[in-house]
Amino acid sequence: MRLRKKTLLIVGSVLVGLPLMSFGIASTILIRGFSQLENQLATRNVQQVLDTLDNDLTALARTATDWGSWDATYNYVRDRDPNYLLENFPEDGNTLLYLRLNLVVLLNNQGEVVFVQQFDLDEAALVADPNNLLAEIRPYFGQLSHTETDSQITGLLPLVDHPLIVASRPIITSNFEGPIRGTLIMARFLNDSEIKRFEALTNLPKITLEPLESNWVPPVLQAELSNLENQPPRGGETTSPTGTITDEAAAGAATVIAPLSPTEIAGYTILRDFTDKPLRVLRVLQSREVYAQGQGSLRFLVLATAITTLILSAITVLLLEREVLSRLKRLAQKVSQIGTDQDLSVRVNLSGQDELTDFAATINKTLDQLETSQQILWQKSKALAASNAELEQFAYVASHDLQEPLRKIESFGAILRQDYAHQLDADGQMHLQRMQTAAQRMRHLIKDLLELSRVTASEQAFRPVDLNGVVHQVIADLELQIQQLGAQVTVEHLPTIEADPTQMHQLFQNLLSNALKFHRPDVPPIVVVTASGQLLAQDRQESDNAFLKGQTCQISVADNGIGFEEQFCDRIFKIFQRLHPRHQYEGTGIGLAICSKIVQHHNGTIMATSRPGEGAKFTVILPFNRPLKKTF
Repeated sequence: MRLRKKTLLIVGSVLVGLPLMSFGIASTILIRGFSQLENQLATRNVQQVLDTLDNDLTALARTATDWGSWDATYNYVRDRDPNYLLENFPEDGNTLLYLRLNLVVLLNNQGEVVFVQQFDLDEAALVADPNNLLAEIRPYFGQLSHTETDSQITGLLPLVDHPLIVASRPIITSNFEGPIRGTLIMARFLNDSEIKRFEALTNLPKITLEPLESNWVPPVLQAELSNLENQPPRGGETTSPTGTITDEAAAGAATVIAPLSPTEIAGYTILRDFTDKPLRVLRVLQSREVYAQGQGSLRFLVLATAITTLILSAITVLLLEREVLSRLKRLAQKVSQIGTDQDLSVRVNLSGQDELTDFAATINKTLDQLETSQQILWQKSKALAASNAELEQFAYVASHDLQEPLRKIESFGAILRQDYAHQLDADGQMHLQRMQTAAQRMRHLIKDLLELSRVTASEQAFRPVDLNGVVHQVIADLELQIQQLGAQVTVEHLPTIEADPTQMHQLFQNLLSNALKFHRPDVPPIVVVTASGQLLAQDRQESDNAFLKGQTCQISVADNGIGFEEQFCDRIFKIFQRLHPRHQYEGTGIGLAICSKIVQHHNGTIMATSRPGEGAKFTVILPFNRPLKKTF
């Protein structure tokens, strides 16, 4: 992957990942904080309603104390003076209207109703017959009566339609002395009008009061509300799968908080009667302004993070492009151009004072060293080439000049054998024969040395060579030997390569000659020539005409001859190295050395594998085209 692509990928990942990570952190911390704040606000709203109800109870208890601890009331229960009623509870009901009461009841110590008056605050008129309401509260007279002068009872009284806010005080003297002559009960309905008044006092949008079994209570909250009925939680806050339960320890009211929608949240609590039994479910609704503010803050945070990340990423990419990537690209292009042109005199110029500038300076220093080494190497290569040329010329001239004395030796030897052989005894004839044999061996040796020197001295231009034609021409040259030995030579399809045609002929001449020469006694030689390579998997005709740079072909010459130990594989390609005595197999020991030099001259490789008595296999690896020679 390119460095620029990696940089853009990293920056893009940061651009995407940072807002996501910010959203995750913010939604975990910010939204949780706003949710807690929202729950606290909902709990306070519920508590505010409870405080308002408690204030009403306190005020009602104070009014009941004023009227119950009064000599006039104390005397009326005993004397039944009608003036008391005319002065304090006239028939127009203004006293109850002023005191905001729905009911006033005076009881004697026997639980008998001494006086009762009911007032409809909504209609602002007395109720003509209070007996219906009196019948509902009569069962509670015993619980509302007192035996102590400082006794006081306040709370909610459970009725069928609406709870009744009740305050009960003993009827005693103005000095708070007894004996107690009865009970004063003052009450006010906790109805819709009263709830509306609570909404106005608390500035809350919606307060509802319903029976415990009401269907509007969400089913998911029934379990929590049941817990509040049986055992209100105390001290702290707990969270359930359906809502949050909070506890106001001072008021003793446990609250369940549950969101109803994205715009509304509700707080629930249980209202209890004056005997501490569950009476009604109080629900206080409020708008989710805190939640909306939290969502808005979260969106703003994510958007701000995304914009900031985008700006920083753009700046980072621009700075990386300007200060690193573009300079690094110019540096790479310059170095690549130097390698392509092979001109070590060119230097890399890079402005700046940083690591890339230091790297460019290091490259220039390396180029200085390479240029110096190249010059030294060129000089040594030139001297070596001149020395090799002189040696090759010397070998060629020396070998050529040696042939004339050998021809004279062979000629005079032939004359001696023809004209004077009868004058020589057996030893003389043996010596003459040995002299001629040595001269012939010397001539073959000089011929092979000339062939070895001609591999590079008399180089022909490389051109496409069809190895099929080369091998079949060699077989034609060896036809007489093949027939004499009864040999079988099989040639598979061979490729066309760029090569010196004369040297290719010499290469396969030597390999096939060796395969025929080193055969096992009384076993007809079998020679197989095969080829394989990167292009041979394609169509054969196409591979014959293909010259792809860097691709090679592999040609093998295998026989069923005497073979040899593989420990001698390297030795057989060296000059004058023989594995068998001269009297067994003739030869100068130069043929495979010539093969090795030809293959090296074609930038190839030759190798051999064999086992004694199982034949040998010579493998030649040659390029399809001739690589360009390096120049210094």
